[in-house]
Amino acid sequence: DRKQTGGRGDLKTRLTRDGDGDGYRLDGTKFYSTGTLYADLTLVRATSPEGEDVSLIIPTDREGVERLDDWDGIGQRVTGTGTTNFHGVRVEADELLTDPTPYVQPFASTIAQTIVTAVNAGVLRAVLRDAKSLLLSRKRNFYYALTETPHEDPLLQQTIGRIASEAFIAELGILAVGDALDVVAALRASNPDDPRLPALVHEASLTAAKTKVVVDEFALRSSTALFDVGGASAATLRQNLDRHWRNARTLSSHNPASYKALALGAYELKGTQLPTLGFF
Repeated sequence: DRKQTGGRGDLKTRLTRDGDGDGYRLDGTKFYSTGTLYADLTLVRATSPEGEDVSLIIPTDREGVERLDDWDGIGQRVTGTGTTNFHGVRVEADELLTDPTPYVQPFASTIAQTIVTAVNAGVLRAVLRDAKSLLLSRKRNFYYALTETPHEDPLLQQTIGRIASEAFIAELGILAVGDALDVVAALRASNPDDPRLPALVHEASLTAAKTKVVVDEFALRSSTALFDVGGASAATLRQNLDRHWRNARTLSSHNPASYKALALGAYELKGTQLPTLGFF
């Protein structure tokens, strides 16, 4: 929705008043529309007639909504992350999302980012599954290897052990974020004006950011180590094992971990609060 990748800059997607009624017209483009090709509804960020950033949810089959299947990423190829164009789309007043509580945006952002990190944790689990299957299926080892039988080779066993450990820690991290988000959700349901909520949301955001930094590194490292247990035969199109690295690399490129680590460092050293906008 924004001029620059990553969410900085003014929103180009805009709402204008539709006559004298309560409705609006939406014009603009949503560049990353993950899942919209398959969805009945889509969430859009736009600028209101008053110049404020707003969110709205509209049906994907409404007149004027154009969904393009133009995502050509190296990974996550079936996510439907294409472009959605809006050409004078009618938007009703009650389709705008409004919530006066300031913690809602960072809470929603943390949930969104955790979903992406959780997928990378799932990639790690799949890498472990495929690495074990691949190693156990091998009948020959390199002539200079430590053992004739590949799965008895201590070096390859060590590789499996490291992948298993990284998958384990990734899952624990995701569960920790889930626990932090559950605390916020429960308190919000019982008392949406509780003064503790902003601090709890920030704590959940910290947990999610720390988890992402580690899980992304693990997913990329383990999806490469997968080939160490398979040799050249693992690097065939038929095996399609490169999909794990491609998917992990694509997911990790959304909101790069380097910026997460930078924000975490500023918090640890100076107490600087994490960003609350731009799906941090």
